[in-house]
Amino acid sequence: MLPDRYRKLSSFFKASGFSANLTSLSSRIVLQKKVYFAQAFGIDLGYGFGWYVFGPYSTELTKDAYGLLGLESRIEPAQDRGLQTQVQKLNEFFQKAEALGSEGSEPYWLELLSSLHFLTAHAAPQIGTKAECIAKIKLIKPGRFSDKDIELAWELLAEYNLVST
Repeated sequence: MLPDRYRKLSSFFKASGFSANLTSLSSRIVLQKKVYFAQAFGIDLGYGFGWYVFGPYSTELTKDAYGLLGLESRIEPAQDRGLQTQVQKLNEFFQKAEALGSEGSEPYWLELLSSLHFLTAHAAPQIGTKAECIAKIKLIKPGRFSDKDIELAWELLAEYNLVST
Protein backbone atom coordinates (compact mmCIF):
# COMPACT_ATOMS: atom_id res chain seq x y z
CA MET A 1 0.00 0.00 0.00
CA LEU A 2 1.37 3.39 -1.00
CA PRO A 3 1.50 6.22 1.52
CA ASP A 4 -1.43 8.66 1.38
CA ARG A 5 1.10 11.44 0.71
CA TYR A 6 1.88 9.77 -2.65
CA ARG A 7 -1.77 10.02 -3.64
CA LYS A 8 -2.03 13.64 -2.52
CA LEU A 9 1.21 14.61 -4.25
CA SER A 10 0.24 12.79 -7.45
CA SER A 11 -3.19 14.47 -7.40
CA PHE A 12 -1.55 17.86 -6.95
CA PHE A 13 0.81 17.23 -9.87
CA LYS A 14 -2.09 16.20 -12.12
CA ALA A 15 -4.35 19.09 -11.09
CA SER A 16 -1.62 21.70 -11.48
CA GLY A 17 -0.13 20.32 -14.67
CA PHE A 18 3.22 20.14 -12.93
CA SER A 19 5.55 17.35 -13.86
CA ALA A 20 8.08 16.41 -11.19
CA ASN A 21 11.43 16.64 -12.90
CA LEU A 22 14.27 15.50 -10.66
CA THR A 23 17.11 15.52 -13.20
CA SER A 24 18.81 18.75 -12.12
CA LEU A 25 19.32 20.86 -9.03
CA SER A 26 17.24 23.69 -10.48
CA SER A 27 14.33 21.34 -11.25
CA ARG A 28 14.44 19.95 -7.71
CA ILE A 29 14.43 23.50 -6.32
CA VAL A 30 11.33 24.27 -8.40
CA LEU A 31 9.63 21.10 -7.11
CA GLN A 32 10.35 22.01 -3.49
CA LYS A 33 9.12 25.59 -3.89
CA LYS A 34 5.96 24.70 -5.81
CA VAL A 35 4.91 22.21 -3.15
CA TYR A 36 5.89 24.69 -0.41
CA PHE A 37 3.61 27.31 -1.96
CA ALA A 38 0.84 24.78 -2.57
CA GLN A 39 0.74 24.29 1.18
CA ALA A 40 0.96 28.05 1.81
CA PHE A 41 -2.15 28.36 -0.39
CA GLY A 42 -3.94 25.81 1.78
CA ILE A 43 -3.46 22.60 -0.20
CA ASP A 44 -2.83 19.90 2.39
CA LEU A 45 -0.02 17.71 1.09
CA GLY A 46 1.41 16.80 4.50
CA TYR A 47 4.99 18.07 4.25
CA GLY A 48 6.99 19.91 6.85
CA PHE A 49 9.63 22.35 5.66
CA GLY A 50 12.80 23.55 7.34
CA TRP A 51 15.46 26.05 6.29
CA TYR A 52 18.17 24.88 3.90
CA VAL A 53 20.64 26.37 1.40
CA PHE A 54 18.00 27.43 -1.15
CA GLY A 55 15.30 28.30 1.37
CA PRO A 56 12.44 26.05 2.52
CA TYR A 57 13.19 22.36 2.03
CA SER A 58 11.43 19.09 2.88
CA THR A 59 13.42 15.86 3.06
CA GLU A 60 10.18 13.85 3.02
CA LEU A 61 9.07 15.57 -0.18
CA THR A 62 12.34 14.64 -1.88
CA LYS A 63 11.93 11.01 -0.80
CA ASP A 64 8.33 10.91 -1.98
CA ALA A 65 9.08 12.58 -5.32
CA TYR A 66 11.74 9.98 -6.07
CA GLY A 67 9.40 7.26 -4.81
CA LEU A 68 6.67 8.42 -7.21
CA LEU A 69 8.87 8.14 -10.29
CA GLY A 70 7.22 5.74 -12.67
CA LEU A 71 4.19 5.20 -10.42
CA GLU A 72 2.08 8.23 -11.33
CA SER A 73 -0.12 6.45 -13.85
CA ARG A 74 -0.91 3.68 -11.37
CA ILE A 75 -1.94 5.86 -8.45
CA GLU A 76 -5.61 6.52 -7.82
CA PRO A 77 -5.94 10.28 -7.22
CA ALA A 78 -6.98 11.50 -3.78
CA GLN A 79 -10.50 12.91 -3.71
CA ASP A 80 -10.34 16.64 -3.07
CA ARG A 81 -13.15 18.71 -4.50
CA GLY A 82 -11.59 22.07 -3.72
CA LEU A 83 -8.19 21.21 -5.17
CA GLN A 84 -8.87 22.59 -8.65
CA THR A 85 -9.92 26.00 -7.29
CA GLN A 86 -6.86 26.20 -5.04
CA VAL A 87 -4.57 25.10 -7.88
CA GLN A 88 -6.02 27.74 -10.20
CA LYS A 89 -5.10 30.52 -7.75
CA LEU A 90 -1.68 28.93 -7.16
CA ASN A 91 -0.95 28.69 -10.90
CA GLU A 92 -1.92 32.35 -11.27
CA PHE A 93 0.62 33.17 -8.54
CA PHE A 94 3.32 31.14 -10.36
CA GLN A 95 2.56 32.93 -13.65
CA LYS A 96 2.98 36.29 -11.94
CA ALA A 97 6.21 35.06 -10.33
CA GLU A 98 7.58 34.10 -13.75
CA ALA A 99 6.73 37.59 -15.03
CA LEU A 100 8.56 39.41 -12.22
CA GLY A 101 11.63 40.05 -14.28
CA SER A 102 14.07 38.74 -16.79
CA GLU A 103 16.98 39.00 -14.36
CA GLY A 104 16.37 35.66 -12.72
CA SER A 105 15.20 32.23 -13.68
CA GLU A 106 12.21 30.36 -12.25
CA PRO A 107 14.33 28.71 -9.49
CA TYR A 108 15.76 32.12 -8.56
CA TRP A 109 12.34 33.76 -8.15
CA LEU A 110 10.81 30.80 -6.35
CA GLU A 111 13.78 30.68 -3.98
CA LEU A 112 13.42 34.39 -3.23
CA LEU A 113 9.64 34.27 -2.80
CA SER A 114 9.66 31.15 -0.63
CA SER A 115 12.57 32.40 1.47
CA LEU A 116 10.80 35.68 2.23
CA HIS A 117 7.58 33.86 3.03
CA PHE A 118 9.29 31.23 5.18
CA LEU A 119 11.14 33.86 7.21
CA THR A 120 7.95 35.80 7.93
CA ALA A 121 5.85 32.71 8.67
CA HIS A 122 8.26 30.34 10.42
CA ALA A 123 11.40 32.10 11.67
CA ALA A 124 12.33 31.90 15.32
CA PRO A 125 12.51 34.43 16.80
CA GLN A 126 9.56 35.74 14.85
CA ILE A 127 10.24 38.36 12.20
CA GLY A 128 7.56 41.00 12.52
CA THR A 129 8.17 43.54 9.80
CA LYS A 130 9.10 43.80 6.15
CA ALA A 131 12.29 45.66 7.06
CA GLU A 132 13.34 42.90 9.49
CA CYS A 133 12.67 40.24 6.87
CA ILE A 134 14.67 42.06 4.20
CA ALA A 135 17.56 42.59 6.60
CA LYS A 136 17.49 38.89 7.49
CA ILE A 137 17.45 37.69 3.87
CA LYS A 138 20.40 39.97 3.09
CA LEU A 139 22.26 38.59 6.10
CA ILE A 140 21.55 34.95 5.28
CA LYS A 141 22.08 35.28 1.52
CA PRO A 142 24.45 38.22 1.01
CA GLY A 143 24.50 39.50 -2.55
CA ARG A 144 22.12 36.77 -3.77
CA PHE A 145 19.11 39.02 -4.43
CA SER A 146 18.97 42.65 -5.53
CA ASP A 147 16.96 45.23 -3.58
CA LYS A 148 14.69 45.63 -6.62
CA ASP A 149 14.00 41.88 -6.83
CA ILE A 150 13.32 41.65 -3.10
CA GLU A 151 10.82 44.50 -3.39
CA LEU A 152 9.09 42.90 -6.41
CA ALA A 153 8.88 39.56 -4.60
CA TRP A 154 7.50 41.19 -1.45
CA GLU A 155 4.81 42.99 -3.46
CA LEU A 156 3.68 39.73 -5.07
CA LEU A 157 3.56 37.95 -1.70
CA ALA A 158 1.54 40.85 -0.26
CA GLU A 159 -0.86 40.76 -3.21
CA TYR A 160 -1.73 37.18 -2.24
CA ASN A 161 -1.80 37.93 1.51
CA LEU A 162 1.22 35.71 2.13
CA VAL A 163 3.01 38.50 4.03
CA SER A 164 1.66 41.50 5.87
CA THR A 165 2.16 44.93 4.39
